[in-house]
Parts: sequence; C-alpha cells; structure tokens
Amino acid sequence: MNLAQYAPELVPVDILERLAVHDEDWYVQAPANAALKAMVRAIPATLHIFFSRLRSSDAEEREHAASALADIARKEPELLDAEQLCSEIGRLEKLRGMDALARLKKALIEVEKTERAEGYKYGI
Repeated sequence: MNLAQYAPELVPVDILERLAVHDEDWYVQAPANAALKAMVRAIPATLHIFFSRLRSSDAEEREHAASALADIARKEPELLDAEQLCSEIGRLEKLRGMDALARLKKALIEVEKTERAEGYKYGI
C-alpha cells in the first residue's frame, strides 16, 4: 500500500490484479483493491482492471468492480470519465445487473459534479 501511494511504478500490478479478485478471501482482496485504487491517480491505466471486470459474465465480479469504481468516484471523482461510466451503465442495463448498475449510477452522479482531471498537467 505504501508503494502504491508513493512509488506506484514499483508495484507489481500483475500480482495485485490476481489478488484483487472478488472470490479471494477478504483480507487478501481488500488491501490489493485498495492498492489498485490508490494507484489510479499516478497510473490511470489501472482503471482498466476495474472496467474490464464490469464485462465479466459473473455478476459478483461485476458488482465487485462497480463497488471499487464507486469508491473511486466518492474519493477522487475527477479521475473517472463520465462518458465511460455512461457507456458501462448502458451495457449493464441490457444485462440487468442491478447491484452493479446501482453502484455505477451513484458513481456517475459524483463524477458529473466534478471537473475531470486531465492525464497531463504540463504539455505542449
């Protein structure tokens, strides 16, 4: 967790990704998910892990990913893209994934209230 916050480039993301799964014991997956969420600001590509899990055929995995995204939306909404959330909400509505859908809708409300942070603050 300390590395995730202060030296995210040193974190073995592949290991975290394997540990941060919904069917892992809570005391394993909770800190792994916390580390992944902590890395989103420094390494925005880690969001892909949560968004890809929203496309799982397993409803529990979708709910787990939606919960992580909702947590990010509560704490750092500027890191999420409202259009991407809308797209995922539309897809989940077709699947009738109610738990995940409800969490993403709440996340979208938080994200829409905030101006999105650009990936690069200093550019040409």
